[in-house]
Amino acid sequence: MKKMIALILAILMIATLSGCGGSTEEAAKQSDPQELAISPDPETPSPAPSAKLETAEDYANALKDAGLPIGKIEVWTAETDPNAKLGRPNEYTSKIDFEDTTLEKSDTEYLTGGTIEVFATKDNCQSRYEYLEQFTDPSLGVIGLNQYMYKGDTVILRVSYDVVPDEAAKYETAFNALIGG
Repeated sequence: MKKMIALILAILMIATLSGCGGSTEEAAKQSDPQELAISPDPETPSPAPSAKLETAEDYANALKDAGLPIGKIEVWTAETDPNAKLGRPNEYTSKIDFEDTTLEKSDTEYLTGGTIEVFATKDNCQSRYEYLEQFTDPSLGVIGLNQYMYKGDTVILRVSYDVVPDEAAKYETAFNALIGG
């Protein structure tokens, strides 16, 4: 009789434990909203959840890992920054230029594709965005900035207008996934 009760209790415990939740993978998906996000276009890359992105190079590598056609990355320093703003008060704390491998290589010394700038504060980022936005007017011609611009709290992604709109939308989608937008 004792063996029978022990067997029934063992069966009840196994049944109770097996009914208490799904698989580990399913539980992980429930706790991570990025895993549940479904890209509206299966061709649009979606970055995988990653460690905190702190530098422009971190963002570029995350976009590249998401499947965007980013080739060479030029990491600027305070000494090499063509705008001489890197590390200056109220300016960006890191900056990169990147090559978009779908574009024809340029004869200039700069990479053709885009730029990422990271700032210490939201206000610094907003000020830079507003400054750059003044130069996106097509009526400015050759002195204007022909680029798509996407902004997060403390990061700006600028993509060359040489990238066709459908491809630029993929940058926007992946960037928004990175910044939680």
